[in-house]
Amino acid sequence: YVTGDFSKEGCHDSVLDLNMEQLLGVESWRKFYFDHAVYEHIGKLVGRYYTETGIPTEELVEVEKRCEQEKVAQKERKRLPDCNIKFRPEAGAEVWCTTLSGGVKRDWPGVPRIIYGTDGKRKCVCVPDEEAKENIHAFKEYNNCTQDKEKGTLCFQVKAQISAKDG
Repeated sequence: YVTGDFSKEGCHDSVLDLNMEQLLGVESWRKFYFDHAVYEHIGKLVGRYYTETGIPTEELVEVEKRCEQEKVAQKERKRLPDCNIKFRPEAGAEVWCTTLSGGVKRDWPGVPRIIYGTDGKRKCVCVPDEEAKENIHAFKEYNNCTQDKEKGTLCFQVKAQISAKDG
């Protein structure tokens, strides 16, 4: 039901091929029915997600793990939202932070800093000023930064400095 694909191929009980938004939607409904006082718990459906003795299968453990990892990632994206970025092939990129960067409304604009994800890719995040000062080893500072009246700390990365790894 989550995908809207009601064909024979689309109707199956595996959720591992769902995107994270869909998977979290399924998990939310599962939690709703599990925690709801009106819906009485009468057992577990034996098969893909529970054994005959009611023990979660490896697939259910994997689904729960993915959901938990995504919730942690969402919290981190709210704590350290993505920078604003403007890229022009002839000039390179400029990055800056505002109180709405990354679509996350907050009281502080922050400063642009580079972090490396678990996948090894580099990305720009907005870091609160104090945290950036206190954790200089966790956040890499951009080289070419100036203060801009409208954009706050504005950093430039010329085209030659941008490599394929930087994505």
